[in-house]
Amino acid sequence: MEMNAYSSTNEDSRKNNRRIWFDWIQLIAAILIPIIIAVYTVVDNKSNESIADANRRSDLKIAEDNRLNENQLSEQSRKEDRALSIDQQEENILLQYQTFLSRLILEQGNYLQKSSEAKIVAQFMTLTALDQLNVNRKRILLRSLHHANLINFLKTEKSFNSSIVNLEQADLSHIQFGLSSNRIDKLPMYQYIDWNYLWLPRTILAN
Repeated sequence: MEMNAYSSTNEDSRKNNRRIWFDWIQLIAAILIPIIIAVYTVVDNKSNESIADANRRSDLKIAEDNRLNENQLSEQSRKEDRALSIDQQEENILLQYQTFLSRLILEQGNYLQKSSEAKIVAQFMTLTALDQLNVNRKRILLRSLHHANLINFLKTEKSFNSSIVNLEQADLSHIQFGLSSNRIDKLPMYQYIDWNYLWLPRTILAN
């Protein structure tokens, strides 16, 4: 009888202990679960904020890169437009000069050498055009004058060496003169002007 009572007491004690542990576990869980949820919420919010901030920085960088690219493309386009505009302007100047020169030769003919007024006009128009052209177009202009015998050696009553068009002080830098056998690059022969026949006193012939 005593054994049964002792066994029953032990069983009740174990049940009480299990109940106590279970209550503690429930209490701890009741305390920890809200804390875990709160911590997770904070961490998740921070993570989302970090991702959003990284996305904003990435978007700003992309926008800045796009803006810089657009500015570079716009500047490049403006430079190309300016270059094309200058090139077209020079081409028009050369064409206008060649038209003027052709008309002058047709109108004056053999009298051009004797007309001081015509020579002054030719000199003014030629120097004005030369000041506005690049090296390649200057070469074309000079070849036109050379073929028309307007800047070649010319013997007159007053002077042994003279030319119809005076190019004094004209800037002829970087223009290729001379025979093709003396050329320093690979320009075709027709682009060279035979210096043996040119009369260019006091012109600028650098390089």
